[in-house]
Amino acid sequence: MDRRRMNDANKIARRVLGIVFAGSLLLIFYCVCSCSDYSEKALARYGLKRGQLSGRRMTGYDLKLVDLRGENLSRSDLTRADLSGANLERANLEWAKLNGVVLSVVQVKGEWLYPRLSKARLRYADLSAAIIEGADLTGADLRNAKLKGVTIRAAVRTAPDIDFVVCGAFLRKANLRGADLRNADLTVALDEADLRGADLRGSSVDCSVEKTDFRKANLQGTDLRGSTYLETARLTAAKYDCNTKWPRGFEARKRGAILVPFAR
Repeated sequence: MDRRRMNDANKIARRVLGIVFAGSLLLIFYCVCSCSDYSEKALARYGLKRGQLSGRRMTGYDLKLVDLRGENLSRSDLTRADLSGANLERANLEWAKLNGVVLSVVQVKGEWLYPRLSKARLRYADLSAAIIEGADLTGADLRNAKLKGVTIRAAVRTAPDIDFVVCGAFLRKANLRGADLRNADLTVALDEADLRGADLRGSSVDCSVEKTDFRKANLQGTDLRGSTYLETARLTAAKYDCNTKWPRGFEARKRGAILVPFAR
């Protein structure tokens, strides 16, 4: 009798699991379709279509939450566009104009959605004065990109039931070789990022720089007092001057950095 009951219970459990699994698949399918439909409508509002975005002028467009994964946006003009919560994973943004663009987190039905740019191609892109908040730029290619005056930070949001919500911004393993980061405000994880030859004059680096490569970077006037794990970073031939601010007790010369005369 007990064995029969156990068999019956197992059958019921299998049916319940089957129903739950099927429901989950339907929910995922619905979400994907809904996201796709929303993105299509958002683009159609401006007469845009997928696969036809390269070289287009999209100045000031509202493209919040739009799914642009893998899209070719090279040489497009997205000046002052709002791409908050957009998905730009693996998108091609080489030579694109992104001056003053907003890439921030947005709340949808109680959920915080952040911009995703992991492994995006941003070589030679102009992101001057952009606001990048809570974005994931892990593994992004930003070689020779213009990031003068850019603000890249984690997102902090208040909510009724909790004190705050933090969406971290990430530049881990990002390729920023030769990038123009003058006067940038960097409060994001730069672990293992490639900043060889980058121009960080006047910038503030207030984040983790574990195993970050600063070789031949220009650190004149850079504020690194808030950086952590700087002792693991590579600083050979990095230039600094009397206005460069290091963490207390840090000896830049012993790490291979070169002191240069202050240019007035």
